[in-house]
Amino acid sequence: MSKVKKNKEKVRSSLFIMIIFSLVSKIYLSLFYKVKFNRKALKEQKRGCILIYNHYSNKDHYLISAATNCRRINYVLSGHFFFNKVLATILNLAKSIKKDQFKPDLVAIRKIRKVLDQNGIIAIAPAGQVSINGAPIYISPAIVKLIRMCKSDVLALRMQGGHLCFPKWRLTKRKCRMNVTFSKVLNYEDIDTLTDDEIYNKVVESIRVHEYEDQLTMKRVIKGKNIISGLENELIKCPNCGEYYTNVTEKNMMKCTHCGNTVIMDKYGLLSPLSEKDVCFKNEVDWYEYQKHIIIPHYNQNGQLVGIRRRSLKPEDKNNKYMPEYLEGKSYEHSLGLNLYGLYENQEAIKKYKKAIIVEGEKSVLLSDSYYGDKSIAVATCGFNISSWQLKALLKFSNLSESLDMHTLLTKNTSYEANVNGAPDGIRTHAYRNHNPR
Repeated sequence: MSKVKKNKEKVRSSLFIMIIFSLVSKIYLSLFYKVKFNRKALKEQKRGCILIYNHYSNKDHYLISAATNCRRINYVLSGHFFFNKVLATILNLAKSIKKDQFKPDLVAIRKIRKVLDQNGIIAIAPAGQVSINGAPIYISPAIVKLIRMCKSDVLALRMQGGHLCFPKWRLTKRKCRMNVTFSKVLNYEDIDTLTDDEIYNKVVESIRVHEYEDQLTMKRVIKGKNIISGLENELIKCPNCGEYYTNVTEKNMMKCTHCGNTVIMDKYGLLSPLSEKDVCFKNEVDWYEYQKHIIIPHYNQNGQLVGIRRRSLKPEDKNNKYMPEYLEGKSYEHSLGLNLYGLYENQEAIKKYKKAIIVEGEKSVLLSDSYYGDKSIAVATCGFNISSWQLKALLKFSNLSESLDMHTLLTKNTSYEANVNGAPDGIRTHAYRNHNPR
């Protein structure tokens, strides 16, 4: 009985397709842009590998195709690229690997391993998304598992200047010098000798690019008309008045229609105030980060400003959401146990309804104020515990009965309804230790 030999599945990209991609990319970039390539590490790579790269623009694949010099590359791309039938046909011809974003995809992993087994090159952006402002994006530690699973060499392709030429928000053409550099990150023989943290740090550092930090030394000149046009769609909050969606751009200036705050973008893409009275961040990265915080002023029971805190909206700050605010080098930190957030604003409603809801975080008070307006009776301790000072202040300035069980109120962890003048619903405390609405 004769044995039937199964044909080995061909998963590597077509050399013919890669030559076309590379030639088209080189012609396009040479006609319209100035790019400097450093391919030394790629030339020394003689076997299959994982090629990681920083993803800062939607034109990155032109740079990669031109940089890899007709090498047979299998790109790992997000599934949404395959929704367009024409684009999906091209990507399938190139044997691109479809992967679900931000979650494990066993089918994609199997294809990646097959390509590497056939001495191919896998190109993947570990961040999984384009940087919106030219700053490094968080990279999931899952890349370490992939590297260990594949046990392959790892090369890095570091692209600088891509965001300056092709920011996601641009509405006009921009040109500037770009640099593309290959470097060796890991030999597969060394992977088992390194810890997960060591591999992760090598990956992150090999493709780390902060476009505006680099601009301080490299001084790439951005050419084009109205190069600031479209930035108002990213920087939506005015740093002077705090209003949203009031910024408009004209020529190389961006102005707030609410307060008149005006900033200028220079030929390097850096920002500066038009006059001494205008407020500005030095670049879009700092401005964008500013928008990820809610600025929360704290007033005492008499309406005097005693401190300012900011609440981060960034997922990586989930264990450290609230921090004191620093403005122009000055700290606005204050003793949280000697103030009760929301008491000044809501004390009249508390007096009227003879009720108070005590929560942990300022955001819960803001939420209550949004729902109930001048009927809001919420105050925040800004911590898990209710201090004696806070309770006394609430009783004193809101005219609530002092016949409450002070010890019970100070030690209760979940919720407690206290009697006020014999009523069953007086001061209601919620520590929200396990069900925090923040």
